[in-house]
Amino acid sequence: MAGITSYSSGTLKLSDYLIGTDVSAENVTRSMPVSDIVASILAAKSIGTVTSISTSNSTFVNLAGGPITTTGSLTSSLSATGTPSAGTYLRGDNTWAEPGPTPTDIISQNSGNTLTTDTAKWDFTGTGITASSINDNVQVEILGLLSSVDSVLNGVAITATGSATSNPSTGNVTVANSGVYQARAGGNITLSGSATPLQYSSAVTVNTTSNAGTITNVNAGQGTEITNASTNAEIDIDYAGLDNFILANADTASSDDIIAFQDLSASEVKTAKLNTVQASALTTVKTKIDDADVGKVKNIDTFTSVWKAKEMVTLTISEYNAICPGVNCDKNTLYLIVGPGTAYTATLNPTYNVTGGALGVGYTTTVEVNDGTGWVTSSSLTAVAGTTYEFRITLTLINGYTLSSGSLTASTGTLTMPSSNTTDNLTITAVIAPPPTPQCTVTLNIIDSTGGAGAGQYTISGNQTGDTVTVDQGAQYTFNSTATANSGYYFSPGPSYSGFTGTAPSQASFTADAYISGTILQTTYEATLTVAQGNTLAVTGDPGGTLSGSGISYTYQSNTPNTSYGYKIDLLVNGNPFSWNQPGISVNANYDATTGVPPVSFSTDAAGTTPVTFPYGGTMATSNQSLTIYSQGNIVYTAPPSVNFVTMHWTGLSNITDNTSAGYNLSPPAYISGGPGTAGDSGNASIGSSGWTISPGTASITMVSTGQYISSGGTPALASGPDINGSATMPASPLPAPSTWDVPATTIDWKTVILKIDWELSGNQYQNGKGAIYNVEFFSGSTSIGTKTITGPTTIGATSSSVDGVGIGSGAPSIIAVNMTGGTAIKCVVSRTHDAWYSSANTWPACGPGFSCSGSVPASTTGYVKLQLNSGYQNVMTQWYSAGSTSVTGAQYTVYPSANTGDIVTCYIRES
Repeated sequence: MAGITSYSSGTLKLSDYLIGTDVSAENVTRSMPVSDIVASILAAKSIGTVTSISTSNSTFVNLAGGPITTTGSLTSSLSATGTPSAGTYLRGDNTWAEPGPTPTDIISQNSGNTLTTDTAKWDFTGTGITASSINDNVQVEILGLLSSVDSVLNGVAITATGSATSNPSTGNVTVANSGVYQARAGGNITLSGSATPLQYSSAVTVNTTSNAGTITNVNAGQGTEITNASTNAEIDIDYAGLDNFILANADTASSDDIIAFQDLSASEVKTAKLNTVQASALTTVKTKIDDADVGKVKNIDTFTSVWKAKEMVTLTISEYNAICPGVNCDKNTLYLIVGPGTAYTATLNPTYNVTGGALGVGYTTTVEVNDGTGWVTSSSLTAVAGTTYEFRITLTLINGYTLSSGSLTASTGTLTMPSSNTTDNLTITAVIAPPPTPQCTVTLNIIDSTGGAGAGQYTISGNQTGDTVTVDQGAQYTFNSTATANSGYYFSPGPSYSGFTGTAPSQASFTADAYISGTILQTTYEATLTVAQGNTLAVTGDPGGTLSGSGISYTYQSNTPNTSYGYKIDLLVNGNPFSWNQPGISVNANYDATTGVPPVSFSTDAAGTTPVTFPYGGTMATSNQSLTIYSQGNIVYTAPPSVNFVTMHWTGLSNITDNTSAGYNLSPPAYISGGPGTAGDSGNASIGSSGWTISPGTASITMVSTGQYISSGGTPALASGPDINGSATMPASPLPAPSTWDVPATTIDWKTVILKIDWELSGNQYQNGKGAIYNVEFFSGSTSIGTKTITGPTTIGATSSSVDGVGIGSGAPSIIAVNMTGGTAIKCVVSRTHDAWYSSANTWPACGPGFSCSGSVPASTTGYVKLQLNSGYQNVMTQWYSAGSTSVTGAQYTVYPSANTGDIVTCYIRES
């Protein structure tokens, strides 16, 4: 093995060479520069190598320091002019500038007239002008001359005069009072005010001492009555009846109440308390009481457990103590001790040591005392010394509370009243517990209430049907559920939730029905078809040869899913097929898209290499689809022949007799230069080679009102010149050719219709102000042509000989023949009165379409109202009504007679 000789050390440079094996040339040993090795390594690591960096300035930034080939630094700076500071900003033109426009941008005007467009400074001088600056915001106030008066106006009772007339006025102005400036007191009038004299008072009070007003009416009150009510009213006390002055304020009298009485000795009315009325004043009462009490004191004792009192003795306590107890104390004698005895008070001080509940919530307390005569509710006892007594306190549990430990009662035991006031202490100790709260287990039941094409297409997260929650009865329960539309569907609107929260009922278990509602729609897309101009579409025969002259346009009609769409088919879902029929082609007059060689057709490419097969379409994906086809072929232009125009000339108009005086129209109207009365094309009057074609038309007389008709004549005839029926040709002349039409003897009349009423009111005969009355009014258009009032009974087919105000001949089977001056619409308005009625709402079907119903309804009859045109056109409009259900008040019915006069319009009224 060869040894490696030791060489001297040094720094490796890119220009040095290394020995290596070149595997691309059969493992040949070569010397390679270090720079190639470094470049290969960097390239393999995707590391770029820059050998030189140059710099250049941009529009707003200067860059210095280049070029750099090894090491160096780059310096960038803004190239803006001006001086940067806290009050400047970098403007769009690369200038450090202050905010706001330059002085040359400020325009000064006076009343809309420009003074200068180069304002550099505004100076404000004079009184009334102040300026202030806060945070660089300048505010200028021009208040005008502080001592000037712009205008002095007269007020109420104030007159202002002065010699100056300028505005603002700076002269002397006198303000004078031109109204009332002093008030004086007169007869029965006194004045008072806030200043003296009263003419300078800001508020003056006027009082009248008499004649303060006029009594216009006096009404009786409770316990009073009025006499002479129509003249000088007198108020008197009401002594009689249930409303007399004593009964008017009945109450219970007490001993301190006061009564009024007449003192006969002084002839005065005086008062006295009831407790001061002496018995001697009530002589009759005292006698009755005394007589009733004589011998009435007796013992009716029937008890055997105690001694019966036979005698009654009144004595003092000392006298009683001297004989009782003792041999002289009689058990059958009732001793009444007279005189004050010394009594003392015993007061209970109770203490309640109750835990687990509050007073009034879990318990109540009662304090009682027993002095030997029984228990009474009281916290104190007043008795003489030596009296035995006992206090007790009691707890009463409420609201379902129970006793856990301790006692509900406590007693002091028997005590003796000492010879002084005393306080007795008593303590009760108890532990109580509230009633246990019953619980309810709530089970969720989710009900689907969604609608729309995608009803039910959603997923519920969170709580599901069958989930339960346990809460106290009466407490709120809550389930958390969220509905999310499935893929390809969406809520619109919604979702909305109800029943997912509520109050638990007073039962052990409960099923909560919760609803998810909203409209779920399927995600839809649209497909559009567009026709574009192909490369070969052209126009032949047109001297201009431009497509714009042809005005070609296209109409679209879908084929799938149906033929109701145009260029856009919407509401498609993923996977739906869609297609169009061949588009229609429209061109301007004199152009034809079907006779060219080839005619206009469609291709899928602009070059026209692939013809379109119709129906043409595709299948919808998950996004909107847009298809384009191209029109190819030739549009043929054929120049139209030149046309002249015909002028209209009418003769014989004096033969028209207008019996309606409403007037008539001529069609076409008589020719007026520059106006109407022409037929044909008046826009092209050049001479043609073989004449002109006349556009089709007719000459006729038309009516102004739909109620008019031509009763005779009315057909004009061509007298001379070219016809306007399209069959004649014009001579080769650019001048207008007159067409003369003659009018024969013609008569214009109003259409006449027969109005008839047919009624049967057998169940509602009108007698003595009772029964049914029908009012029928006919209209021609909006013009009233007569009214008729109908009362029953009558037989079917009965007719009337007149409408009010319009009579007809004797024996005629109808109401009247009328001229339809208002037009062809005949309206009948029917109202019904004078029967028993109920209230009713004016709603369908009680009032049908076009009816105007109001008021009330018949109580006892049924039937209908119908308007009929002729005998073969039945039930033009019918309104049925039944007892208590349908109004016929103001019901309107309209028919439209034919063009022929003599139609019969019948209004039928039926009741049963």
